[in-house]
Amino acid sequence: MLLGLYARAATAAVGAILIYFYYVLGVGGVWPLFFGHHAYLLMAATCLLALAPCGRSFSFDRFRAMNRREELSEEGPLWGQNLIVLQMASLYFWTAFDKSGTPFLSGDRLEAIFNWGHTNRPVEPFLAVPGFAMAASVAVVAVEYFLAVGILVRRLAKFAIPAGLLLHAGFYVLLPVSTYSISMMALYLVVIHPDALHRFLDRIQGRPVSQ
Repeated sequence: MLLGLYARAATAAVGAILIYFYYVLGVGGVWPLFFGHHAYLLMAATCLLALAPCGRSFSFDRFRAMNRREELSEEGPLWGQNLIVLQMASLYFWTAFDKSGTPFLSGDRLEAIFNWGHTNRPVEPFLAVPGFAMAASVAVVAVEYFLAVGILVRRLAKFAIPAGLLLHAGFYVLLPVSTYSISMMALYLVVIHPDALHRFLDRIQGRPVSQ
């Protein structure tokens, strides 16, 4: 998958492995770490990528096709990627919904997590500021509800993308959810409009930028 070598087959194989990890090891109780929204999202995104035109750009598959003087179009149906964005939106909505109660909005749950993860560390005095946990809890829920809609609406996406990246960067630094945070930040590539992403990649490579 990383090299783009037999990309669709490789992605499908990894997707099949992740299905086994999630449903057999995670849901089956063999390895509870594989039963969580981060594990499900990795599985779903990988399976949907296998149904997308992956491997057509920046890949060994494209390099090999060009050497054989074959045409390999960089365009293709993106319904698989659109479903990934829908998965992200659904995750944001239901995680925000789960937090929409007194235990979280009061700051108690977040404060407990901070105490567990940051006790006797340099960041602890900052997290101990009165009212910080409550304000942070309310802000997280509000941002997640916004992202549930914002990543689906093109006019809001330009605000939702930086907000989402900042949110997950904060999660990565302050909370023990590194896999989830990195996964979500990487998946924002599918939220960006493909034409805008293509123009950006052309620009950083010094190629003529198509309009």
